[in-house]
Amino acid sequence: IVYLGGQDVDVLGLSLSGVTSEKALKKQISHLREGARNPNLRIIVGGPQLVDDPELFTRIGADDGSTNARTAPSRAASLVAATIRHS
Repeated sequence: IVYLGGQDVDVLGLSLSGVTSEKALKKQISHLREGARNPNLRIIVGGPQLVDDPELFTRIGADDGSTNARTAPSRAASLVAATIRHS
């Protein structure tokens, strides 16, 4: 979080690989956004928890989710491009 506060990070990718409650994940994402220097930080999540529940990202406050590591970079780029278009 210190890094996010000191750098202009456009997109952050998180792997949800452990068994963590939705409440805890939502709180962590909120905390990451609060600590980010960039008010338009976009967060994309992936990993086993998302493979099991592809809509999890919407409930925890992430901007997108990817169930496939190969598609994650293009999805992240699309998030950033959409943010730039709406700025």
